[in-house]
Amino acid sequence: MIMQVEPHLLELREVSNNQRKLSKAIQGLNKQNGALDNQLHINSLCSQIEIALQQIFDRLLTLENALTFSHLGRLHPSVVDPSYLVSELIKIERDINKRLPYSPTVENIHLFEKAIIVKAYSTNESLNFVLEIPLVTNYPYSLLHLYSIPNQQNIILIPKYPYLILGSNKFAYPHEPCSMITEENSICRHLEWKSLKNSQDCIAQLLQHENPTNCTYAAADFEDNMIKQIKDNSWIIIIKKEEVIKTTCGNDVQYQRNHGVVLITINNQCIVEIAGRSLQTHLKFVKIKESIPLPQTSTSMEINPPITLHLEDIPLDNLNELLRKTQIIQQNEETPTINIAPSWPTLCLYIIATLVVVAVILRWYLRRRRELPATIENHQQLQ
Repeated sequence: MIMQVEPHLLELREVSNNQRKLSKAIQGLNKQNGALDNQLHINSLCSQIEIALQQIFDRLLTLENALTFSHLGRLHPSVVDPSYLVSELIKIERDINKRLPYSPTVENIHLFEKAIIVKAYSTNESLNFVLEIPLVTNYPYSLLHLYSIPNQQNIILIPKYPYLILGSNKFAYPHEPCSMITEENSICRHLEWKSLKNSQDCIAQLLQHENPTNCTYAAADFEDNMIKQIKDNSWIIIIKKEEVIKTTCGNDVQYQRNHGVVLITINNQCIVEIAGRSLQTHLKFVKIKESIPLPQTSTSMEINPPITLHLEDIPLDNLNELLRKTQIIQQNEETPTINIAPSWPTLCLYIIATLVVVAVILRWYLRRRRELPATIENHQQLQ
């Protein structure tokens, strides 16, 4: 019996040892799983914190972009979401029954970004953005770009402003630059409309084929030919003497004699040669706008321009600003004349003041001489 029990005891001991080993292995695995769970939990917390910090950074970056664009007065998606803006524009157009500059659609959102002016102000708890949305009229107006061109007598007319807005029976000068939205459309603000009829404005009179009575003139000084680039693909050429203009467009070459004022508009396929200069552009497409020459003034008018302008290095569409600066410089250079011959009362005052100064100095000198011997005597007694 004893021999039969011992093998079982050995087996039991081996099983017990295996159980202890297995228990230790399970405990080790539990510790490893616990450490992995803690690590995963920490990683999850760090990931959530990182996501939250990234969201805060994105919000701050969006706010910074919004402030930057509002400082420039430009609308940007950081200020308002485009889809939300479109929905609000639809409500505005329906509620106020006015015409917006463009149809409020997502396709036109970039046009609205150019047309809308953004302003911003802050309070103690919030940052507020104000969107100035322009409302336009149902009638189209023409925005005229005015250029000063010398006539045969080398006299140029200087408009008050480089642009003029023309309607059917009224006009206005934009006192601030118009916002160019597209090649065809611009938005001008704060206009003061005036009637064309019986107007005393120089350009308004010329547009009505009247002799102007209130114009600013200047004498033009330039060489035989003057070429002014007004756009990337447009030039105004003033030719005193007849010149040959060579136009090369691929294999097509044309020659044309011209003199006077010539407006040239080309694309990147053409090169124009005139007076030793070559004109070319990088633009592929040409969109020629209408050029409206002003009516000729009466040849019997005698004009004596007060100033001469050298036109080589100055723009032809803003000569009034140059003329204004010239007048300011001339005013500053005029020094006032001072009468250097004083009157008798002034001479008397000078003499009295001189005598008073001399009397004070003489009195001080005499008192000093009386005090000096007494000081010397006291010094000798002390010794």
